[in-house]
Amino acid sequence: MERKLHVRKTAFITFSGKALKAKPVFYKHFIDIVEHGCGFRIHYRWFEHSLPKKSPKEIYADSIQAIQEADIFIAEVSSSSISVGQQISYAIHRRKPVILCASEKSFKENNSNFLKGTRSPWVHFFAYADLKDLREKLNIRALIPPGGTLEKFNFLATPRIKEFLFQESKKRNISKSEFLRLIIEGWMEENSA
Repeated sequence: MERKLHVRKTAFITFSGKALKAKPVFYKHFIDIVEHGCGFRIHYRWFEHSLPKKSPKEIYADSIQAIQEADIFIAEVSSSSISVGQQISYAIHRRKPVILCASEKSFKENNSNFLKGTRSPWVHFFAYADLKDLREKLNIRALIPPGGTLEKFNFLATPRIKEFLFQESKKRNISKSEFLRLIIEGWMEENSA
């Protein structure tokens, strides 16, 4: 009988360093949820205090490499952080599945409209009530492939629509299919479809 080897997927997790200092117990639980609740392996553990001090250049290089190697990118974004924003942007650019989670309180109060407005098949954004809710939602989201399963189909367009799709997708540096998908996802969201 052949024995299958189960390989755990790797997650890159991130959050505000200031928030970690302010609420270390919460973020310990957050890390535990990702690692044990969802079963991800966290290879790059930037948040551990026992790590040797590194230069900003080394921290940047290590983070970029860890994002590249990760199967999924998970960020707790209740507290704003420029570094986390840069990491999110890089993960989206690399077409990593990105999960952004924030407490319901910060989701309502925080002016994170840029994050809330992110439109990409790779990004899932949700608010959670408490750690139990976070565990349930994160576990469900972590199992979803990026943007769900994509299926190819033919699309007939007039020359005007074709040119519009070409120009707008070129401006955004994405494919025409991805631009069209973003338009439809936006319409579905606005119309609760």
